[in-house]
Amino acid sequence: MHFPKFWALGSCPTGKFRCWRWSDSSQADAQSAADEAATELAAKAAADKFPRGGYGYPDRPMREEIIRDVAPGTVISRNGVGCLILKTEKVMFVDIDIIGLEEAPAQLSFFGRLFGNKTRQETIGPVVENVRTIANSDSSWGWRIYATRAGLRLIATHAPFSATAEVTKQTFEKLDADPLYRRLCEAQESFRARLTPKPWRCNHGPAPVRWPFPSDLEKSR
Repeated sequence: MHFPKFWALGSCPTGKFRCWRWSDSSQADAQSAADEAATELAAKAAADKFPRGGYGYPDRPMREEIIRDVAPGTVISRNGVGCLILKTEKVMFVDIDIIGLEEAPAQLSFFGRLFGNKTRQETIGPVVENVRTIANSDSSWGWRIYATRAGLRLIATHAPFSATAEVTKQTFEKLDADPLYRRLCEAQESFRARLTPKPWRCNHGPAPVRWPFPSDLEKSR
Protein backbone atom coordinates (compact mmCIF):
# COMPACT_ATOMS: atom_id res chain seq x y z
CA MET A 1 0.00 0.00 0.00
CA HIS A 2 1.54 3.27 -1.11
CA PHE A 3 0.82 6.51 0.76
CA PRO A 4 3.45 9.14 -0.10
CA LYS A 5 4.71 11.01 2.95
CA PHE A 6 5.00 14.41 1.28
CA TRP A 7 2.76 16.32 -1.15
CA ALA A 8 3.25 19.72 -2.78
CA LEU A 9 1.30 21.97 -5.14
CA GLY A 10 3.49 23.25 -7.96
CA SER A 11 2.95 25.97 -10.55
CA CYS A 12 4.49 26.95 -13.87
CA PRO A 13 6.40 30.26 -14.21
CA THR A 14 3.26 32.10 -15.36
CA GLY A 15 1.17 30.62 -12.57
CA LYS A 16 -1.52 29.56 -15.03
CA PHE A 17 -1.07 25.82 -14.52
CA ARG A 18 -0.78 24.04 -11.19
CA CYS A 19 -0.61 20.40 -10.17
CA TRP A 20 0.19 18.18 -7.22
CA ARG A 21 3.13 15.79 -6.96
CA TRP A 22 4.55 13.65 -4.18
CA SER A 23 7.71 12.28 -2.64
CA ASP A 24 8.60 9.64 -0.09
CA SER A 25 11.84 11.40 0.85
CA SER A 26 11.21 15.12 1.49
CA GLN A 27 8.87 18.08 1.05
CA ALA A 28 11.51 19.78 -1.11
CA ASP A 29 11.55 16.85 -3.53
CA ALA A 30 7.76 16.89 -3.73
CA GLN A 31 7.79 20.64 -4.46
CA SER A 32 10.45 20.27 -7.15
CA ALA A 33 8.49 17.47 -8.85
CA ALA A 34 5.26 19.49 -8.66
CA ASP A 35 6.82 22.62 -10.20
CA GLU A 36 8.40 20.55 -12.97
CA ALA A 37 5.12 18.79 -13.75
CA ALA A 38 3.23 22.10 -13.89
CA THR A 39 5.84 23.53 -16.28
CA GLU A 40 5.54 20.46 -18.50
CA LEU A 41 1.76 20.82 -18.45
CA ALA A 42 2.05 24.46 -19.57
CA ALA A 43 4.36 23.42 -22.43
CA LYS A 44 1.90 20.77 -23.60
CA ALA A 45 -0.92 23.31 -23.55
CA ALA A 46 1.16 25.76 -25.58
CA ALA A 47 1.84 23.04 -28.14
CA ASP A 48 -1.86 22.07 -28.21
CA LYS A 49 -1.04 18.70 -26.70
CA PHE A 50 -3.05 19.29 -23.57
CA PRO A 51 -4.94 16.12 -22.47
CA ARG A 52 -8.61 16.19 -23.46
CA GLY A 53 -11.27 14.91 -21.10
CA GLY A 54 -10.88 13.34 -17.68
CA TYR A 55 -8.83 10.37 -16.71
CA GLY A 56 -11.25 8.88 -14.17
CA TYR A 57 -9.29 7.27 -11.39
CA PRO A 58 -5.60 8.09 -11.61
CA ASP A 59 -2.85 5.61 -12.35
CA ARG A 60 -0.68 7.08 -9.57
CA PRO A 61 -0.78 7.41 -5.78
CA MET A 62 -3.85 9.27 -4.60
CA ARG A 63 -3.75 12.35 -2.39
CA GLU A 64 -5.76 10.99 0.52
CA GLU A 65 -5.48 11.73 4.22
CA ILE A 66 -5.13 8.70 6.51
CA ILE A 67 -7.86 8.96 9.15
CA ARG A 68 -7.13 5.79 11.10
CA ASP A 69 -4.75 2.83 11.08
CA VAL A 70 -7.16 -0.05 11.61
CA ALA A 71 -4.63 -2.91 11.52
CA PRO A 72 -1.38 -3.77 9.74
CA GLY A 73 -2.07 -3.30 6.04
CA THR A 74 -5.50 -1.74 6.64
CA VAL A 75 -6.35 1.96 6.95
CA ILE A 76 -9.31 4.30 6.62
CA SER A 77 -8.61 7.32 4.43
CA ARG A 78 -10.62 10.29 3.18
CA ASN A 79 -10.86 10.79 -0.59
CA GLY A 80 -11.06 14.00 -2.59
CA VAL A 81 -14.81 14.50 -2.15
CA GLY A 82 -14.79 13.76 1.58
CA CYS A 83 -15.83 10.09 1.65
CA LEU A 84 -14.23 7.65 4.06
CA ILE A 85 -12.51 4.75 2.29
CA LEU A 86 -11.46 1.39 3.73
CA LYS A 87 -8.16 0.37 2.12
CA THR A 88 -6.57 -3.01 2.66
CA GLU A 89 -3.61 -4.85 1.23
CA LYS A 90 -5.00 -8.36 1.58
CA VAL A 91 -8.83 -8.43 1.53
CA MET A 92 -10.10 -8.55 -2.04
CA PHE A 93 -13.01 -6.24 -2.78
CA VAL A 94 -14.51 -6.38 -6.28
CA ASP A 95 -16.50 -3.40 -7.53
CA ILE A 96 -19.02 -4.09 -10.31
CA ASP A 97 -20.88 -1.18 -11.88
CA ILE A 98 -24.21 -1.89 -13.60
CA ILE A 99 -25.25 0.52 -16.35
CA GLY A 100 -28.61 2.13 -15.59
CA LEU A 101 -28.89 0.84 -12.03
CA GLU A 102 -28.22 4.15 -10.31
CA GLU A 103 -31.16 5.73 -12.14
CA ALA A 104 -33.51 2.95 -11.06
CA PRO A 105 -35.65 3.75 -7.97
CA ALA A 106 -34.10 2.45 -4.75
CA GLN A 107 -35.70 1.22 -1.53
CA LEU A 108 -34.13 1.56 1.89
CA SER A 109 -33.60 -2.05 2.92
CA PHE A 110 -30.90 -4.25 1.41
CA PHE A 111 -33.41 -6.77 0.07
CA GLY A 112 -35.55 -3.96 -1.23
CA ARG A 113 -32.61 -2.51 -3.14
CA LEU A 114 -31.52 -5.88 -4.43
CA PHE A 115 -34.83 -7.56 -5.22
CA GLY A 116 -37.82 -5.44 -4.21
CA ASN A 117 -38.03 -2.90 -6.98
CA LYS A 118 -38.97 -4.35 -10.35
CA THR A 119 -36.84 -1.94 -12.37
CA ARG A 120 -33.78 -2.61 -10.23
CA GLN A 121 -34.49 -6.33 -10.23
CA GLU A 122 -34.61 -6.44 -14.01
CA THR A 123 -31.39 -4.44 -14.22
CA ILE A 124 -29.38 -6.26 -11.57
CA GLY A 125 -30.74 -9.78 -12.06
CA PRO A 126 -28.54 -10.95 -14.97
CA VAL A 127 -25.41 -9.62 -13.29
CA VAL A 128 -26.24 -11.37 -10.00
CA GLU A 129 -26.81 -14.63 -11.90
CA ASN A 130 -23.45 -14.28 -13.66
CA VAL A 131 -21.70 -13.67 -10.33
CA ARG A 132 -23.50 -16.65 -8.78
CA THR A 133 -22.45 -18.91 -11.66
CA ILE A 134 -18.81 -17.84 -11.35
CA ALA A 135 -18.86 -18.20 -7.55
CA ASN A 136 -20.35 -21.69 -7.78
CA SER A 137 -17.80 -22.81 -10.37
CA ASP A 138 -15.07 -23.19 -7.71
CA SER A 139 -16.15 -24.40 -4.27
CA SER A 140 -12.77 -23.47 -2.75
CA TRP A 141 -13.64 -19.78 -3.06
CA GLY A 142 -15.88 -17.96 -0.60
CA TRP A 143 -17.77 -14.76 -1.40
CA ARG A 144 -20.01 -12.19 0.21
CA ILE A 145 -22.08 -10.03 -2.10
CA TYR A 146 -23.62 -6.63 -1.34
CA ALA A 147 -25.79 -4.27 -3.32
CA THR A 148 -24.47 -0.73 -3.82
CA ARG A 149 -26.29 2.27 -5.27
CA ALA A 150 -24.77 1.67 -8.71
CA GLY A 151 -23.93 -2.03 -8.73
CA LEU A 152 -22.46 -4.78 -6.58
CA ARG A 153 -19.54 -5.19 -4.19
CA LEU A 154 -18.01 -8.60 -3.60
CA ILE A 155 -15.63 -9.65 -0.84
CA ALA A 156 -13.48 -12.77 -1.16
CA THR A 157 -13.59 -14.44 2.26
CA HIS A 158 -11.52 -17.61 1.83
CA ALA A 159 -7.96 -16.28 1.44
CA PRO A 160 -5.82 -13.13 1.37
CA PHE A 161 -4.83 -11.63 -1.98
CA SER A 162 -2.45 -9.05 -3.39
CA ALA A 163 -3.98 -6.28 -5.50
CA THR A 164 -1.20 -6.66 -8.08
CA ALA A 165 -1.24 -10.48 -8.31
CA GLU A 166 -2.15 -12.19 -11.56
CA VAL A 167 -4.96 -14.15 -9.89
CA THR A 168 -6.50 -10.84 -8.80
CA LYS A 169 -6.36 -9.46 -12.33
CA GLN A 170 -7.93 -12.66 -13.68
CA THR A 171 -10.70 -12.54 -11.07
CA PHE A 172 -11.45 -8.90 -11.85
CA GLU A 173 -11.65 -9.78 -15.54
CA LYS A 174 -13.88 -12.80 -14.97
CA LEU A 175 -16.29 -10.81 -12.81
CA ASP A 176 -16.20 -7.77 -15.12
CA ALA A 177 -15.01 -5.44 -12.36
CA ASP A 178 -15.11 -1.71 -13.01
CA PRO A 179 -12.03 -0.90 -15.20
CA LEU A 180 -11.24 2.30 -13.31
CA TYR A 181 -11.40 0.44 -10.00
CA ARG A 182 -8.93 -2.12 -11.36
CA ARG A 183 -6.47 0.61 -12.29
CA LEU A 184 -6.77 2.23 -8.90
CA CYS A 185 -6.18 -1.02 -7.00
CA GLU A 186 -3.05 -1.73 -9.01
CA ALA A 187 -1.70 1.81 -8.65
CA GLN A 188 -2.40 1.95 -4.90
CA GLU A 189 -1.29 -1.66 -4.33
CA SER A 190 -4.43 -2.20 -2.28
CA PHE A 191 -8.15 -2.89 -2.44
CA ARG A 192 -10.68 -0.23 -1.42
CA ALA A 193 -14.32 0.12 -0.43
CA ARG A 194 -16.18 3.36 0.22
CA LEU A 195 -17.73 3.48 3.71
CA THR A 196 -19.77 6.69 3.50
CA PRO A 197 -22.11 8.03 0.78
CA LYS A 198 -21.02 10.31 -2.02
CA PRO A 199 -22.03 13.82 -0.90
CA TRP A 200 -24.28 14.59 -3.88
CA ARG A 201 -26.41 11.54 -3.03
CA CYS A 202 -27.16 13.24 0.30
CA ASN A 203 -27.83 16.67 -1.23
CA HIS A 204 -24.44 18.00 -0.15
CA GLY A 205 -21.54 19.40 -2.11
CA PRO A 206 -18.02 17.97 -1.97
CA ALA A 207 -15.56 19.02 0.70
CA PRO A 208 -14.52 22.66 0.09
CA VAL A 209 -10.80 21.95 0.55
CA ARG A 210 -8.62 18.88 0.22
CA TRP A 211 -5.76 17.50 2.27
CA PRO A 212 -3.01 18.52 2.87
CA PHE A 213 -4.69 21.57 4.40
CA PRO A 214 -2.84 24.90 4.14
CA SER A 215 -3.93 25.91 7.65
CA ASP A 216 -5.92 24.78 10.70
CA LEU A 217 -8.73 27.09 9.59
CA GLU A 218 -9.00 25.34 6.23
CA LYS A 219 -8.92 21.97 7.99
CA SER A 220 -11.85 22.97 10.21
CA ARG A 221 -14.03 23.63 7.17
